Amino acid sequence: MARGKYETRKLGTSSPSAAVGRGVGSPVAMGTSTVPAARSSRSAGRTVDVPALGIAVMSPWGWRILAVFTMVALGLCVTFFLDGHTVFGVLWVVVAAGWAGFSYRLRRLHLEWDAAN
Repeated sequence: MARGKYETRKLGTSSPSAAVGRGVGSPVAMGTSTVPAARSSRSAGRTVDVPALGIAVMSPWGWRILAVFTMVALGLCVTFFLDGHTVFGVLWVVVAAGWAGFSYRLRRLHLEWDAAN
C-alpha cells in the first residue's frame, strides 16, 4: 500500500552518508580547478543567422498556433453569420484574414530559414 501524505514514519537513515555529502574529489582539487570557457558559435562550425521576426520564424509553433487561431476565427465568422449578426461576422472575417495572412508569411519565412540552415 502506498504511503500517505501525512505519514510520520520514514524509511531509511536519518541523515545522508558522508560519501554522498562530500563528493568525489578532494577539496583542494575542487577549489583550484578552473572551468573551461564555452565555445562560441563561430568556432563550432556554421553560424545561425537570426531572422527579422526572431524566434517566431525559427520555431514552427508560431505559424501553427496562428493557424489554429485562424480556424477559431473562421468558426466565429460562421456562427455570427448564422445567428444573423453580419457586422460581427464581417469583423471576424477581417480578423481571420489577417491572422491567416500572417500565419502564411511566418510559415514561408520558417521554411526558407530552415532550408538555409
